[in-house]
Amino acid sequence: MKSLRKGSLARKIIYILGSLLILVAISIWIFFTYYFEESVNDFLTPKLQEMVKAATNGRFQLSIGRIIRKDGMLYCTNFELLRVRYDSTESGFTVQRLTEDTVWLKGLHVMSLLRGNGSFMTRLEMHSPKIFVTEVPPWNEHGKVTDTISMRLPDKLPVIAFDSIVITDILITLPEKYRASFGDSVIRGASARLADFRLDNATIISEPLLYSKHVNLELPKIRLNMEEGLYAVEAGPLHAQLTDSLIAIDSVTLSSNYSEEEFTAKDKYIRGRMDFHCTNIHVQGFDMDKLTEDKTLAVHSCSVGSWSVDYYSDKRKPRDPHPEAALMPNEVVREFHMPVNIDSLILDDGRIKIRERAPGSIQAGVITFDHVKISAYPYSTDSSCSNCGKPTKISVSALFLGEAPITATASCALQHSGFDMEIEASVGKFSAKRLNSFLIPNERKEVTDGTIEDGDLKMNIRNGVATTTVTPHYKNLAMKILPKEAGGTRGLIEGLKTFVANTFVLRSNNSGATAISGTTMYTHRKEEEFLQFIWIALRKSLGKVIGGFD
Repeated sequence: MKSLRKGSLARKIIYILGSLLILVAISIWIFFTYYFEESVNDFLTPKLQEMVKAATNGRFQLSIGRIIRKDGMLYCTNFELLRVRYDSTESGFTVQRLTEDTVWLKGLHVMSLLRGNGSFMTRLEMHSPKIFVTEVPPWNEHGKVTDTISMRLPDKLPVIAFDSIVITDILITLPEKYRASFGDSVIRGASARLADFRLDNATIISEPLLYSKHVNLELPKIRLNMEEGLYAVEAGPLHAQLTDSLIAIDSVTLSSNYSEEEFTAKDKYIRGRMDFHCTNIHVQGFDMDKLTEDKTLAVHSCSVGSWSVDYYSDKRKPRDPHPEAALMPNEVVREFHMPVNIDSLILDDGRIKIRERAPGSIQAGVITFDHVKISAYPYSTDSSCSNCGKPTKISVSALFLGEAPITATASCALQHSGFDMEIEASVGKFSAKRLNSFLIPNERKEVTDGTIEDGDLKMNIRNGVATTTVTPHYKNLAMKILPKEAGGTRGLIEGLKTFVANTFVLRSNNSGATAISGTTMYTHRKEEEFLQFIWIALRKSLGKVIGGFD
């Protein structure tokens, strides 16, 4: 009897527990089917809106159509982050609005949500959100700008946390006035990945980058037209690990939108054309906080793997009697109004090609520098930095005309209103015939013999006036004068000029104790590019020693 009673009691307990479990399961099913969405919307939506307001100091407001549960996941409809206020410290490009039809929320910790501890999720995903960018003028020109915003935070903000946030295929819409520059006012294909995102009372105060432990950005290649479409800058793709202060850019190119013939034909007068290309750009120590908070570009180092400069000038056209001013390096940096602090810049394995096409020539004369390596440090316009105002030191090594090693050092005060620079350089041994690539097309002279043993250069530029001293050491230099027009027949006149040049004009030897130096002064013309100015100043000094050309 006792064993039967025990069995009956056990069955009753099992039945009761089973019934309770069934009731709990039915209750959970009813809750998740009919009440879960309402609970999530009633709790999560206002908390997200409160956190957005607090995190942005009232600059943005968040609106969400509805949070819906489907197939075990949540998604927000009609997600919009809208700019409602501006801070007096803001200017330039800033986000005006972010919209997304559907935002996916995965792995919601239900019990934390129900207990009111906050919203903890494993993942947030956006695919093809639209970001609308606006340009904020200086605060005193903008009607909506307020003084610096300060907000009193609630004593206990709810926690909003995601293990990861993934945003892909971002469409960035620029202000309409940049449509002509970009060819399109939309940049497509950007993406962002954030890890360990957490928004609470502590992170609101400490403000880690985007409230995440890791932030990675990917930007596609973009193209920007300049100088009314005459040139274009193309850069990218860009890969940024912002929390590690690392940025990598595959390539940056400045090039004309027109061929050399088209470029020359567009102007009545001489106008230099320059192409610049570099690849494998790596930036270390990029300070995102200084950029966003202090509006200062701060970089520890920037390195370029390979690069090239190609300068072309067609002198078959007349000089412009009223030329536009070409920007010198000190003027270029002044065009950048944001404070800058760069500890070092290194350009590896470059090539510089200078070409000039003279009247009567069938091709351009060429001067080349190969395997060029340039290092520069520091450059600072940031008044809070100890390097601010110091001249930038530059060192250069290269191979001149594919044969002669060159080393040079320079010091440039980029912050000065006038162009000031000091250059010291030396060149190694090479055959003087190497100069024919430039002399034959441009000077209509041909070096027939001679060896350049070495040479030294000192150039002191003050307010755009270059005082240049060269001491070339060479021997057995000889040249012949060519017909004025390329392809013409060399006759008696050219033979006589050659005799006079070699006998009375050209210094055939300049070595040993009798070696002389040549010092000249040359004032920069406002239409001359930097490289062109340096080359002309150097050539005039060489002509004073060698003779035969200037």
